[in-house]
Amino acid sequence: MAHNHLRWWQRLRDRILMIAAVFGAVAGISSIPLSLDFLNPIARAIADFDITDLAQSQFRDDSDFPPDTTIVIVNIGNLDRGGIAHLLQTIVAFHPRVVGIDAFFRHDKEPLGDSVLEDALRQTPNLVLPCELLDPNDDGTFDSIATSHLRFHRLALRAGFANVITSTERSFRTVRYFSPHEQVAAITIPSFPLAVAATFDSAQVAAFLADHDGVQEIAYLGNTDKFYVLDWSQLSADPTAAQIVHDKIVLLGYLGPQFTGTVTTLEDAFFTPLNDHYVGRSFPDMYGAVIHANIISQLLNHRSIHQVGQPIILAVAVLLCWCNIGLLSSWHRKLPLLYDGLALVMVVVQSLVVLFLTVYLYHQFTLRMPTTVLLMSVALTPTIHELYTQSLVPLLRAVVEHILGLFRRTPVAGILLILAPLQLAAQDATILNMRGTLRVIRNGAEVPASVGMVLSLSDQLQLQSGSAVTLVTSDGRSVRWTKTGTTRIHTAIAKAQRSAIAAKFAQYVFKEATSSNPDDDNYRRTMKVTGAVERAVTERRGNLDALEDVLQTTGIGLTTTAVDPSMRNLIEAAISERTIVVAFPHTTYHAGDTLQIAWFRSKAGTTYRVVFRRSDGSVAAELSASDTIAVAVRSRLGLERGIPYYWRIEERDGGEVRSQEYCVAWLRAEDEQRVLDDLRQIERDMADDPALAEQLKARYLEDAGLHALAAMSYSRSAQQCNCSEYRRALVEYLRRYSYLP
Repeated sequence: MAHNHLRWWQRLRDRILMIAAVFGAVAGISSIPLSLDFLNPIARAIADFDITDLAQSQFRDDSDFPPDTTIVIVNIGNLDRGGIAHLLQTIVAFHPRVVGIDAFFRHDKEPLGDSVLEDALRQTPNLVLPCELLDPNDDGTFDSIATSHLRFHRLALRAGFANVITSTERSFRTVRYFSPHEQVAAITIPSFPLAVAATFDSAQVAAFLADHDGVQEIAYLGNTDKFYVLDWSQLSADPTAAQIVHDKIVLLGYLGPQFTGTVTTLEDAFFTPLNDHYVGRSFPDMYGAVIHANIISQLLNHRSIHQVGQPIILAVAVLLCWCNIGLLSSWHRKLPLLYDGLALVMVVVQSLVVLFLTVYLYHQFTLRMPTTVLLMSVALTPTIHELYTQSLVPLLRAVVEHILGLFRRTPVAGILLILAPLQLAAQDATILNMRGTLRVIRNGAEVPASVGMVLSLSDQLQLQSGSAVTLVTSDGRSVRWTKTGTTRIHTAIAKAQRSAIAAKFAQYVFKEATSSNPDDDNYRRTMKVTGAVERAVTERRGNLDALEDVLQTTGIGLTTTAVDPSMRNLIEAAISERTIVVAFPHTTYHAGDTLQIAWFRSKAGTTYRVVFRRSDGSVAAELSASDTIAVAVRSRLGLERGIPYYWRIEERDGGEVRSQEYCVAWLRAEDEQRVLDDLRQIERDMADDPALAEQLKARYLEDAGLHALAAMSYSRSAQQCNCSEYRRALVEYLRRYSYLP
């Protein structure tokens, strides 16, 4: 009986020691700096992969995720500021509850376009604009923020940072997590989606934040198939747009030059776990505005990804390790020839089971189970078991026998051998640095502590709350002590050194057990901002490619012409019965008293009127027309120079068929004269090459914001010189400034 009891105790001891060795090896392997540069191609392919991506990209059933109809995403495409202003005016007329713009307007640009945009932002209720967090600090805060130009940013009701957390600093930019708020100095800045959601329903957002603290995993609802999405050109043409937008959250953002339902450009595009290519990302799958929409939906609907608790993971890992050691010990005794094969099968099967459970729990219960500790403990257990039974135990037995033999031969030498580590620790210590209030009690008297002060083992440390001290012993080891109260020096040194390895190991295990949740500050250094780049002028494109050959030329005594009349049929085929398509830039300055406007006849209207309104909405002038051309003479209509007027084409009988709103401002007399003088100078200098002169005039007029006149010069240049360069310049101009509403 006593013999069986001893064997049971030895097996229990061996299992405990092997479990400790397994988790010690897990911690040790992580601290070895390995250079695996030769694996870079493979590492880059899998670095951005998470096992739960399988659940979202391969096993997800979209029918389980109904669309969120409270959010409407509007693609701003390649609209300039004037176009965005008119888009905002249309949206505001539909009375949304919140409008968020995922775009920055960082600098002054064209005066007229800036003025129109500023006016549109001012008239937009519950407006939310983005900002950008800059320069993360080591203390988990950011140094500063960047916003749109103050003239625009000050018009927002709320602002939030548009930075999203990306998984790595590499070219891969998978967005799995979001931070509800961050610190800039002592100020708390909400995220852009949080600001939008709080403006829509602050109670729901407050309830979500009460239950969820810190960085959260994004519970993706889906891509653009889960939200209302409208292209900028659809707002006026779609008769249901008003009903869709009314009392909803409207997000304006970039979804490509034209919305197609998929990501077609790299601008403002990111990888997400929904990407079909879950290993070795090939092309981004979601635009930044759609990511914000997913986060807003998550905040308002209390969706979340739950984490398996740290104690549960550690308990399962220890239990699994305990069982595996029992199996390995049994196989080692009873099936020694099959031991290696069975151990390999055990590792493979259990690893696959762990991965399957991870995907299953995530898919069925939105429950994330960290796998690092589990997989490493499974993989290392056979090796540790073999080392322990074949090498470590015989070695320990030899060491113990040697020490016992030393005791039997010379007891004093054995005692000195055991006391040697204690003697190394029993040395004086010096205060290396300190924080807060710290006193030293020496011979019963309190002595103020100071950096560089030498302490003996009989001294005592007295720390108040929030204080800390770092000691360095005479053998060069440092000891950090933060415990409040009075402690003897030798006790502090002994406890700190004794717990150092255990503390590091525990810290590592807990960190690895939650490695899927970036709760440290590192994520701040890899955050990317959405909507940060205003669309490059050279990338702007009209709504219909047919407009590449259709021009609006405006000026004194000039008529509207089309380079290719057959293109008119293509345009008319795309005209809605409820809208009038005007061939004119959204915003333009104008020189000369006469402005000629042309449009394509609507299917429902035959007689029209041009209505000019001031910025306050009051009617400044009206002009009737029975054809598709109207000539507006500024002096006859009583329109002033230097003031922006908003105009559109309407049915004369008061019907609902109308165009979008446009903006024009006549130059002041002195500015107009300067422009005319410059144009004449260009004509004189380039008298020998009229086509080149028109090309130079066109570029000059475009830079001056005289876009209608610039179109005329680009057209003349292409007509006077039948060469591909000038025609390409004409086409590029039409792409830069959309001539459709």
